Amino acid sequence: MTSFNDPGMGSFVENSPENHFEEEFQQNPFQEEGLEIDQAELDALEESSPDANIQNIKTLQPIDKKIIDWKWKPIQIARHQVSGSYETVQSGWKLILRVDVDGTGNLRMASFDFFRVGSTTSYWGSFIMRNPTVVYGSTKVTVSGSFTGTKSMWANRAKIEISRNYIFATRASAKVTMMQNSTSGAIYTCAFKSQYFRTLQLETDVEQGTTLFGSYNTGTYSNPGPTRTLNLVSAFQEAGIQMNYTGSNNYINTSEAGSDSRWTESEMHASMVRHFSVYKNSPQWAVWLFAARRAVSNTLLGIMFDYKSSNKPHRQGAAVFQDTLASYFSGNNYTRNQLFTYVHELGHAFNLLHSWDKSRPDSLSWMNYPWGYDNRNGSGQFWANFTFAFDTGELEHLRHGYYNSVVMGGNDWAQGAGLEAPHRHIEDLTADIHDDNSGLRLEIVPIKSSYALGEPVVVEIKLRSRLKDDQRVNAHVHPKYEQVRIGIMKPNGQVMNYEPVGHNCVAVKDAVLTDEKDTLYASAYIGYGRDGFYFDAPGIYKIKGAYRTPDGSVIQSEDVKIRVKSPLNAQEDAIADSYFHDDVGMLFYLMGSDSPSLKNGNDLLKEVSEKHAKNSLSIYADFILGINESMTYKIVDPESQKLQVRKRDLGQATSHLDKVFSESAGDKGIDNITLNWAYRQLADGMLKEGDEKAAVQLMKSMEATFKKKKLKASVMETIKSQINSLLANR
Repeated sequence: MTSFNDPGMGSFVENSPENHFEEEFQQNPFQEEGLEIDQAELDALEESSPDANIQNIKTLQPIDKKIIDWKWKPIQIARHQVSGSYETVQSGWKLILRVDVDGTGNLRMASFDFFRVGSTTSYWGSFIMRNPTVVYGSTKVTVSGSFTGTKSMWANRAKIEISRNYIFATRASAKVTMMQNSTSGAIYTCAFKSQYFRTLQLETDVEQGTTLFGSYNTGTYSNPGPTRTLNLVSAFQEAGIQMNYTGSNNYINTSEAGSDSRWTESEMHASMVRHFSVYKNSPQWAVWLFAARRAVSNTLLGIMFDYKSSNKPHRQGAAVFQDTLASYFSGNNYTRNQLFTYVHELGHAFNLLHSWDKSRPDSLSWMNYPWGYDNRNGSGQFWANFTFAFDTGELEHLRHGYYNSVVMGGNDWAQGAGLEAPHRHIEDLTADIHDDNSGLRLEIVPIKSSYALGEPVVVEIKLRSRLKDDQRVNAHVHPKYEQVRIGIMKPNGQVMNYEPVGHNCVAVKDAVLTDEKDTLYASAYIGYGRDGFYFDAPGIYKIKGAYRTPDGSVIQSEDVKIRVKSPLNAQEDAIADSYFHDDVGMLFYLMGSDSPSLKNGNDLLKEVSEKHAKNSLSIYADFILGINESMTYKIVDPESQKLQVRKRDLGQATSHLDKVFSESAGDKGIDNITLNWAYRQLADGMLKEGDEKAAVQLMKSMEATFKKKKLKASVMETIKSQINSLLANR
């Protein structure tokens, strides 16, 4: 018997016999006179495979030899291929095997997952065989080679043997022998499960007022790939992934998106918990796809939204915003981009990154951006060359990636994302640019030259035109999008790219820089992201930015330095301890949330606000708490599954934010872009609660504050326009 702690040791008796068809017909199966199959062969075949349908073979009619001068040859009856998934449960272990060595597009790989089975079933480890030795015969396939995996085990090699049954018989089992070098260990007999490598449940819900995507004929426009009709399911089937619908479909009322009828990530997550019929807080092969109308962002086409909380499973839900798609595309082009966006967003749910995040910006893949590819290769080139497929690296991940790196609700977003190590545009920040004729200048400007330890590090990003002529640019200059990258050199010399918690899949946002309005601005909190806290120790940090221009080339900012100071006293040290909690980092990143999973973070911020109210560092806690109280928040009651709405508390919001406004009236406090947004966020809440007078007064205060700061005339015009737009919608 095998050791309970190692599924590779020991030996097993195979738990089910296999149907072996090891010998082919060696003699003429037909009698010359009547062209009948040899009866002895038929009897043997029927006895060994009683399920085989051989009646048609038995009743073949003679063919007139005068018509055809027949040359007698043995019949070549087709046999099954062996690629697909296999499964067994033996002696406390569940083994799921994937063999990928024949058929169109095979990757010449095998992989397997082990689970411990008892009163509960728990994942143990995953393993991959790359470039194994494959002996492919007419009656049997043997796959053998070394493997690597997530855990150490006694075995370091495996041999997989699969008979190729006749096509009218059932598929044969796979015999898996675990080995340490040439010594055999445990033997597993895995029954054939599916021609697909992985199978999951898909549920598709639709917002009222829109419809779910159907299908698209790839031959509608010319491309080098085969013409076929694709829908969401068949697109993944071509990648070797089977999706089965749960059979539960809901029409979701727009009221769940709030009074603005536009969806936020938290609203979508609440709806998923409420409507997804197989939802649970643990890893499972199940995903929720929501066909919605519009997100809060006017350019957001789709999103894998379930990635932002560190305390609940990621990658369970995705959404496509169909009204936004329709505003960019029409006719057959709309249908084509619907299909693309559906597949792209569900690709993220499998933990697939964008192509450029893996140093493959020119990949003709579902995971690229068509317009990003065209910026580098010429207009229309993506669709002219795209074959409606994932690239090889992505297929490896989908079919053979380690279980937790692929399964929905497993690893957090981007952890283990792809078998190849992602390489996130560090070349943009280190390239030696000899000649810059872009006419653009990128500036990364820290709000302060020095920060207290734990203080949120915020930078302004400025994209300026250096020309008098108008310049068209992509206006997405915040690093949560893909155009701007920010590199950070830490005091110990370690170089990291700032990575937002999640990337939004957006359409190009065109803007024109003119002689009068020559700069685009964004304010970005870069203290916390996908890799946790970036400025977590005292010392000198160096920051550099890169912007990818519409033609695909890169411009870089100058290096800037900031200093993170050691705490001056016990109070600052205590505040730093509170601010360096992951939940607080996430709240700073989200700029407020009432998610139950972030309750500990909100409690810490309340403690800082109350206990250290006189310390200047406490305004960041007040900012997050005030913004959060100015918004409604939707959650789903875990028992009743009813949607609950936490109402605004404008009294508390005003109390917190008035302190922020006062501290930021001069050169201290939060930056001007964030200050502007905070004023308008509170005023918007006042308007939605019917307090028009308070909103108007707050906007007058905002305008007066920025006048005292003596901002550029063009900036003040923008602020006035923002105020007028907000009040006009009251």
